[in-house]
Amino acid sequence: MEKIYSTREPERLLFVIQRSNTFTGREDLTSAQEPLQVMSISPEKDTVIPAHKHNPQDRVTKTTQEAIVVVKGKIESTLYDIDDTTILKTTILESGDCCITLGGGHSHRILEEGTQLYECKNGPYNGPEKDKTNLK
Repeated sequence: MEKIYSTREPERLLFVIQRSNTFTGREDLTSAQEPLQVMSISPEKDTVIPAHKHNPQDRVTKTTQEAIVVVKGKIESTLYDIDDTTILKTTILESGDCCITLGGGHSHRILEEGTQLYECKNGPYNGPEKDKTNLK
């Protein structure tokens, strides 16, 4: 797991990248305090995750976080600091890789035809005019 911190606020974690070839058992990729909870799991054969459901709870968040999981193909991800202009990292994500955005800006460029992604965010989604600010 690679953690990428702000250069403006060095204690502030902005991005987490998990490569598909680095799974080791169970690893929490985000802390319990983050609105988006993500973990990587590499269970052994015959492991059973017991039947369960999630209890209703009132949750209040003031930010949107997201995880991009590349199912197939390649993308180039550019990750920005909280000042909206400083590029912290540009990286290639391949099949099975995950990039979690906890803060900061980002862009993604599709590098291969037929690329498939999952994008997971906390909601509700209120449309682009309320939920997004374009950089540049």
